[in-house]
Amino acid sequence: MANHETHSVIAGGIESDLHIDSSKYPHPFCSLLQKRAHFDSFKHLIFIRGLLAIAHGKRKNKISASMVSFYVSLVQVMCAHYIPDTNKVNLSVKELSVCSGGSYTRVWRALKTLDNDLHLIAFDGGTIWFRPDMFETLRVGPDELVAARRRGNSVGGGHG
Repeated sequence: MANHETHSVIAGGIESDLHIDSSKYPHPFCSLLQKRAHFDSFKHLIFIRGLLAIAHGKRKNKISASMVSFYVSLVQVMCAHYIPDTNKVNLSVKELSVCSGGSYTRVWRALKTLDNDLHLIAFDGGTIWFRPDMFETLRVGPDELVAARRRGNSVGGGHG
């Protein structure tokens, strides 16, 4: 498959498919993260983390299957734009909403849930960082993360 072809990352239950141009995101670590976020086990782990948030009093209701799918689609897009050496996602909320096909408000709320309830990201209203729990949930070992960070800032989405 040519580098210029557009790959479709499909998240079940989402209104539109996510299209990510692979020529902009050549780093294998970002691809690895995306693939691991696509597995059903990742969906189950998000659902379980939601149940744990209820048990700890951080949520009142369980996360619906459609919202789990939406969270997975957001994580896939964030993985494509992840910069290992800074631990940041190289997207604004507006850009993330365009990439995911969700409204700005829906994406904002989802990011707050991924931060406050599920503890997968840290989100300050502008910048998105991956927490250690994100890597654990994606089954990324410390050695894989260290190796990706050693490659410098020539990796991740949107570098020029």
